[in-house]
Amino acid sequence: MTTPSITALAAQAKTFKALHIPGTPLLLANVYDATSARIVGSLPGCRALASASYALAKTIGIEDSELTLEQNLRLLKPIAAVAHELNLPFTIDIQDGYGDQLEEVIRRVITELGAVGVNLEDSYHDTEKIMDETEALDRVQRALKVAAEVGVPDFVVNARSDTFLMGGELDVSIQRGKKFLEVGATTIYVFWPRDKEMIEADVKRVIDELDGRTNIQPRKVSPVQSKALTSADLAKLGTARMGVTVPARSGHAKGAWRNLPAAVAPSFFPAVDLLLLIDSGEGYRPFGGIPMVLFFGDFFQFDPVLQTSLLLPAPRDRGGQRPESLAKHLAAHRLFLQFTTVVILQEQVRAAGCPRLRGFIGRLRNGEQTELDFQRLSQRLYTPSCKASFVDGLRAITPLNQDRWDLNMAAVVQWARAHGKHISVFAAKHDTESGKRLSAGDLCHVLRYGDDSQLPTPGLFFYAQGMPVVVTRNQFVGLKVVNGAPFKAVDIFPDLAAGTIALASNVTLHLGPPVAVLLQSDDSAGLAMPGFPNGTILIKSKTVAIPSQMRGKEGRWRGKPGFRWVTHRTGPLCTPTFAMTDQKSQGKQFSDVLVNLKGVHSSGTATRPSFMSLYVQLSRAQSWDGLHLFRKPARGDFIEPKNVLDKDMRDAILKLERRGEETRRRFEQDHRSEPWLQEWAAMPESDQGTETDDVEDAALWRDPGVSELRS
Repeated sequence: MTTPSITALAAQAKTFKALHIPGTPLLLANVYDATSARIVGSLPGCRALASASYALAKTIGIEDSELTLEQNLRLLKPIAAVAHELNLPFTIDIQDGYGDQLEEVIRRVITELGAVGVNLEDSYHDTEKIMDETEALDRVQRALKVAAEVGVPDFVVNARSDTFLMGGELDVSIQRGKKFLEVGATTIYVFWPRDKEMIEADVKRVIDELDGRTNIQPRKVSPVQSKALTSADLAKLGTARMGVTVPARSGHAKGAWRNLPAAVAPSFFPAVDLLLLIDSGEGYRPFGGIPMVLFFGDFFQFDPVLQTSLLLPAPRDRGGQRPESLAKHLAAHRLFLQFTTVVILQEQVRAAGCPRLRGFIGRLRNGEQTELDFQRLSQRLYTPSCKASFVDGLRAITPLNQDRWDLNMAAVVQWARAHGKHISVFAAKHDTESGKRLSAGDLCHVLRYGDDSQLPTPGLFFYAQGMPVVVTRNQFVGLKVVNGAPFKAVDIFPDLAAGTIALASNVTLHLGPPVAVLLQSDDSAGLAMPGFPNGTILIKSKTVAIPSQMRGKEGRWRGKPGFRWVTHRTGPLCTPTFAMTDQKSQGKQFSDVLVNLKGVHSSGTATRPSFMSLYVQLSRAQSWDGLHLFRKPARGDFIEPKNVLDKDMRDAILKLERRGEETRRRFEQDHRSEPWLQEWAAMPESDQGTETDDVEDAALWRDPGVSELRS
């Protein structure tokens, strides 16, 4: 770890000290490892990071009194690295200063950890006896003197006045605190005994007599606390600083709990828990003791990108996740399990109007697909005689990007010709190392490579006015121009400096990307921007870096053909959306959908589609007649052996469903005498129709390659 320069630390200490404003308190959540530091540091409004020796000790399964200086510094190092990465001031707990090592401790926490403040106790950590007042004052002065000698004159000392904690009088703690302030302490921490109630009048007296230069912990309601004192209450009383402890579990459970869940996008769910915990001032109660209702979509979908379903205690491939991500997931999963009231909606709403599709999807979910299901599915091949086309709403789903790129280009041509629109093909601009000229073969490879999760702009952008597109990267979040948002491309602005080639009377090749594309959607209907038609948004072409693994610059990646010398690509951050990947199709539904039931290719070998790809694609249809297949499925893709949800996920879903049944039984038991429940129970179930066999179904039962009927 590289610590900031002394000059930078001096400036940071000055900033940190200025944050201690009576009545506008600095709220510090004491973190205990890199992940909890990243969580707190990522929360809106976080202005500094702090640590508590008690929490650090818990992470290695020992008591606070057993924590040595070297253990403390070792555990603080990864937290300090996060603080520097986030450019946040870092203050640490050095207990009583470790006896005669105080000067060494201060030098090391500044030079080795980049700390700009400490918490310093006035009781001996080993004997728990109060220091002589003269010695305690001397230790505060010595700490500040060493910090100034190192080059950090605004070093912050949060001096603990522990007389009241050790059974003495509150007034004595206040008087000692005043003397600590006189010799240079920034704030005074009066630690309230856990067996004494924090009476608001007493807390106000502490704050007032110390001119608000106090550090006070919020206190929840408990057997000894009749009224909670929250962070908001303490702010009104005028304190300058508040500390709360992010809960650390014992060393025995650290594999699952040392890393509290993340507060940024990948782990939003547990971040809410931490944010409410800090805001409420509660001890560890899920979500700060606030009742929570969570709404989930179907669990029959792909795991979040680079993450694992909350239903599972661990990823299927532990080696595929970084340790921090794994720890975040474990914490989120443990939190999820604390929800015991579960309501599950079982009806297949998307297929409600089609009994056949509804029955088929239900059997597929349960791993009970039949030979007849397979034979029926095999009859859904898309042929030139099919009425559905991209012209009137057909959408394609495929697990492979190469298929998606090819389909989108063909679909734009079909759609444009049917609507009498001119077709414009824009070639992306590619920058190379030292201006190296690409060979014709490499250029073809590069241009044929479309957009994907790593490269958000296509090599060739096919455009026809009015075609549907999808945004490939967040651009204007407040205007909902975000990754995955659907729009209509209503106009385009070619680069007049780029050459053009007329490929046909209605097809033009542009030798460079467009300057911008004008988009329109229902969400943008109320927008009015000067110089543009109402309801439209202009997105400019952007230059994006080619990832090093695509260029083969990382040892374990071969790279993509043609990209070795390419450093950047310039083009629009949107792409036609006639075809999409199975992952991007989640949450959508189509009256006519063309699905590609095949697996990805690994080392040149075709594999069967994953169950989730199979299920997601087939369940996007709204009717059996609106379901079309690229190719006839192989028996191994669907039925031999049955393509089913993996056991861990199936068991987790069954467990959730059992909780749903228990919830319903409890609810009906608790309200069985209510008239409204009796009326509801007497209501007939909704009639969605019954699945029936067609006359021609009998012919499907015979497999041409087998002489006997299959059952």
